[in-house]
Amino acid sequence: AKPDEAARVKRNGWSVLWELTRGYRTRMTWLALTSFASAMLEASFVVIVTGIVLALVGGQDSVGPVLGKSFPVAWALLVTGVAVVLRLALNMLTVRVTANLVALVQTDQRKRLAHAYLQASWEVQQAEATGRLQELLTSFINRITGATTSLTQAITASLSLLAFMAASFVINPLASVVFLGALAILAGALGPLRAAIRRRSADANRASLTFAKTVAELGALGQEMQA
Repeated sequence: AKPDEAARVKRNGWSVLWELTRGYRTRMTWLALTSFASAMLEASFVVIVTGIVLALVGGQDSVGPVLGKSFPVAWALLVTGVAVVLRLALNMLTVRVTANLVALVQTDQRKRLAHAYLQASWEVQQAEATGRLQELLTSFINRITGATTSLTQAITASLSLLAFMAASFVINPLASVVFLGALAILAGALGPLRAAIRRRSADANRASLTFAKTVAELGALGQEMQA
């Protein structure tokens, strides 16, 4: 049992999340596609608006050149309006997909845990600490849904960053390379902080189980305390 326990402890958090998202990856793919499309629209909007401002300040009647082409200011304004409308529609779709995904994960994980408990033998059920099932079905499932939400936010943020980096490479490749280098340094510096957060989270999980067990035992001793 000890080697299996050690293997579970050493499992990477991303691998656990990847396993939990099994069965939801189609929805996550749609979420990724809509997030990337939305981010590309936002990046395009920023680039076009910046070009419009520069054209108006310089007294020009065209925006650009962008990829070797210039566009009339009127056409650029029309494109920005369309981009805003499409960005809003995709954002609403992204929020809907995310909410449905989180609700589905919460429902499925609660069913899975409840069925596993009910189908276990009497000896296994009695071996569980008092209050453990309640804590698992509430706080721990909420942590799973929170992790799913964080994962969807990470996907959205990563694709938004990718879209803006693509736009920045088109405008200024050198500055983009410098930014990527700074981003890599920052990610490396935050490594110890992420490890500390994981350790603290494990301690918090154990403390929550202990507290739930104590509260359940206290609730079961009402008659004894009154006596």
